[in-house]
Amino acid sequence: MHTRLTRWRKLGPALTVVVVLALVVGVVAIVAALDGAQRAAARPTVASVWQTLAAKPLHLARLAPGQVCAPSLVQRSVSPDYTFTAGNGPVYVIAASANGVFTYIPPDLFSAGQGTTSTPALGGTKVRWQIAPGYTGPVLIRGRQLDGPDQLYFNGGLDQPAGNALGTEPVLSQLRLMGGGATAPSWPTWVTLTRLAHPGCYAYQVDGASFSYTITFQAVSEAG
Repeated sequence: MHTRLTRWRKLGPALTVVVVLALVVGVVAIVAALDGAQRAAARPTVASVWQTLAAKPLHLARLAPGQVCAPSLVQRSVSPDYTFTAGNGPVYVIAASANGVFTYIPPDLFSAGQGTTSTPALGGTKVRWQIAPGYTGPVLIRGRQLDGPDQLYFNGGLDQPAGNALGTEPVLSQLRLMGGGATAPSWPTWVTLTRLAHPGCYAYQVDGASFSYTITFQAVSEAG
C-alpha cells in the first residue's frame, strides 16, 4: 500500500498537468472554432457585395433647361491597348474620340431594335471597358440621360458573358464587371453594348468596392 501511495504522489502532479493542458487545448480549440465561425459569418458573400453596390444612390445631376452638356475629360490611355479613355480609374471606358462624343446606331437601324414590353425601342453602340490590373473586385455600371428622361441599358458583362451580339435580349438595367485575377491579362477588357433610344447628354455611374464616379458623354445618332 505504501508503494502505491508513493507512486501516486509521484504521478499525481504530472497527471494534473496533463489534465490541465488537455482542458486548455480544448478551450483554445473551442474559442478558435467560434472565432472562425464568426469570421465566416462576417465575411461578405458575393451576393451581398453586389447588393451593397446596387444600394449606392445614383449621383447623376440632371441638366437645367438650356444647360450645355459637358462630357468628361478624355485622356490618353494609361494602358497600351487603346488611344483614348475616360474615367477616374481604376475602371475606364474606351473613347472613340477625344471630344467625349459617342456615336450610336439608332433603333430603326439596330438589329431587333423594336423594343419589348419592358423597354423602348433601343439603338446601341459597342463600348469597351478596361480595368486596371491593381483592382480585382466587382464593378457596377448604371446610367441615365441628364437632359431628358431616358435610362441607359446594357448588354454583356457577367450576366451575359456571350451576349454582345446586336439585339441581345433581355437588355440589362445595369452592367456587372469584375477586375481580373493573377492569371488575367494585365488590363482586362470587357466588350459590351450600351443601349439607348435618343440622342442627348448621358452619364455612367461607375461603382466599386472603394470608389464611385461618373463619366458624362454626348450621344449622337449615326443618322444625324
